[in-house]
Amino acid sequence: MGNRGTILFIASLFLTLSIEARAGITVHAAEVGVAKFHRHDNSVHPYSSDNIWAAFIAPDEFKFESVPFTRKNSNGSYTIIFATLEDLAQSMIKVAHEAQDTIDVFNINGHGAPGVMWFPKDQKTMNSFSCSDWVEAAKGGDEANYNQYYSAVSKEDIMMIRYFAEQISATIPCTVGLKEWQAAAQKFPDLKNIFSDNGVAHFVSCTVGLGKRGDSFSKGMASVFFHSSKGRVETSLPLGLGDWSMPEGMGFWDYLTDEQLEHDNKIYVENKRDRDIMQKGSVRVGYLAGLRGEESAIVANRDFMFLDGHETHDILVPWVPARTSNSIRPMRVRIPGTKVHAAVSYR
Repeated sequence: MGNRGTILFIASLFLTLSIEARAGITVHAAEVGVAKFHRHDNSVHPYSSDNIWAAFIAPDEFKFESVPFTRKNSNGSYTIIFATLEDLAQSMIKVAHEAQDTIDVFNINGHGAPGVMWFPKDQKTMNSFSCSDWVEAAKGGDEANYNQYYSAVSKEDIMMIRYFAEQISATIPCTVGLKEWQAAAQKFPDLKNIFSDNGVAHFVSCTVGLGKRGDSFSKGMASVFFHSSKGRVETSLPLGLGDWSMPEGMGFWDYLTDEQLEHDNKIYVENKRDRDIMQKGSVRVGYLAGLRGEESAIVANRDFMFLDGHETHDILVPWVPARTSNSIRPMRVRIPGTKVHAAVSYR
C-alpha cells in the first residue's frame, strides 16, 4: 500500500471511530502534584462547571497521605489521584469492577518527557533517592506546585528535550514509561480487560509523544490497554497547556523563534495564563493495526487534545522518523512544568 493509500486507510479508520456512539465510563487520573496545582489554580481563578480540568482538582481536605484517592463525580465520571503507577493501576481496576463497566475514556494528567511521565512506579521506588526531587514536589504545598508550573523555559531546555526524544536507550530516574506499564499489566492482568474496544487513552502531559521515544511509547501502550484495533492512545508532541484558561482540553506550546520564546516567557511568568501563549499542535495516535502490528500516525494542526472522547481527526499522516544526529546525548533534561533538570543515563 502506498503512502496515499495508507493515509486514506488511517483517515477512514479514525473517522469511523470518531462518529461511533461512546459507551462505558470516563476516568480522570491526576498525579498528586498536578492535582495540587489545579486546586490552587482553582482558588485563584475558580473553574467553571464545564471546565474539563475541574475533574483533576484535589478536594480541600486532600493531603499527600490520602493517595490513592478516588471519587465519583456528579457527571458520572471518576477521578483518581495517585502517587505511583501501581496505585493507579489498582485504582483503575477497582473503579471498573465497582462500576461493572469498561473504561471508554482514560485521561492521565501529570508532568512528562518524551516516552515517559514523571512519577514512581511503586512504593519502593518512591522511597529511593532517585525520587527525592519528585517527592519534594509531590509533598510540597499547592502554591509551590503552582509557581513551578508557571516558570520560563529556555531554548536550551527545549533543544535537550528534542535530542532526548531520539535516544531510545536513555532513561530518567523516577519516571514511568512503556516498560513500567508492561510490568504493571503483567502484575495486574485485569488492566488490559477494563477498556472498551473503541476506548481512548489521553496522556495529558508535555512531549510524551515526541520523537522515537514517543512513537515507541504510544504504539506500545495500545497493546497494553487494548485488544481491538479500534482502541487508541493519544500523546502530545509539543509541550502541553492546561490551566484555568483552557476549559476545552490540553493546548500546545513549543519553541518557534528566539523572538517568540522571549515574548512568551516574559508574559507567561507575569500573567500566569496558558491561553496567552497557545499554538496549534500535533498529537500522536498509537493503535493496533492487525497483521501490521502496532502503528502510529500524526494528527497535525490541532487546537486542543479534547478529553471527552469526541476527537475529530481531520488529517492523519503516517509517522516518518526525522533524520536527527545521535551524537548529541543530553546529560540532563528539564521536566516541563517543573524546575527539575533530571539526570539522563544511557544503557
